[in-house]
Amino acid sequence: MHTSRHQSTEAAEVPGRYVLVFDQPAAGAPGLAQVQRDTELPQLLAEQGYSTSEYFPMLGIAVVSSGTEQLEDFRQRCAGHRLPASVVPELVYRILPDAAKVPGQSSFADTVEFTWGLQAVGASLSSYTGKGINVAVLDTGFDSAHPDFAGRTVDAKSFVDGEDASDGHGHGTHCIGTACGPRDPQQGPGYGVASEANIFAGKVLGSNGSGSDSTILAGINWA
Repeated sequence: MHTSRHQSTEAAEVPGRYVLVFDQPAAGAPGLAQVQRDTELPQLLAEQGYSTSEYFPMLGIAVVSSGTEQLEDFRQRCAGHRLPASVVPELVYRILPDAAKVPGQSSFADTVEFTWGLQAVGASLSSYTGKGINVAVLDTGFDSAHPDFAGRTVDAKSFVDGEDASDGHGHGTHCIGTACGPRDPQQGPGYGVASEANIFAGKVLGSNGSGSDSTILAGINWA
């Protein structure tokens, strides 16, 4: 699973929003800890007025809007139920532009048949195509009209409010192409490593190339 989580040097915090990461189960009692997460934790979240739509039980993580006093009260309640949590501010992440390529940095070069990347990782010599393997790419979505993916089934879902799963940025489609694009496209050399893999495109970054912990965690939970 590829997740684009490039962060700028000055990550922006979302005011009043926090990520709660609940401790891993104690040694020797994983069953009890799981039961507590499945039953007690959702109840505690609801009592505090937090939305259960942003609680990801498989990850043991919740993202909440909260004041300092409310958050501290919730932490004490969790501790009483042996469900302590670490708390960090929710951040916004942005895609960074690709670094300039250095001439002569690679000994590989595109050929008529394959890009230099497929040659560099040895995919051009492999008979494996990824058939039957699920690949989830969590990024800016997917361009379903891209001709190189005609006939391919792509399960796409958006976790960005107000935007569908289409790729208004291009980065997500680019990453999906690198991971799962064709070996024999309509034009140009083959460039996809797993050309027959099952593609799941989770849109966790908006058309402006940014997204928060909430959208990224929702995508991870879905994947």
